[in-house]
Amino acid sequence: MLFEAYAQIGVSLGMLINYTGPAIVIALSPFFLKERITFAKMAALAAALLGAFFISGQAATAGVNLWGLLCAGLSAVAYAVMVLSDKLAKEVSGTENAAIQLFCPG
Repeated sequence: MLFEAYAQIGVSLGMLINYTGPAIVIALSPFFLKERITFAKMAALAAALLGAFFISGQAATAGVNLWGLLCAGLSAVAYAVMVLSDKLAKEVSGTENAAIQLFCPG
């Protein structure tokens, strides 16, 4: 998805939207990982998502391919799913975990 986003909207915008993946992890961690969310985490999350929204929204109105924006957003979601799955898989660790991530399509 990320490379399709690069092809459609360029590397700079595709990477910027993809970098919202960690913000998605922070947003979902209280639900899946039972982590406590602090004010600092909420402020950082809001700033990251708001910035990505403004930049991608400006790009969408400037005629950038919406399919590319969607691909970049989906790559961020895929990153968040991978990180959350990694943290939830207690019985898999180290090199085995990296091998599973490398060879699983997605």
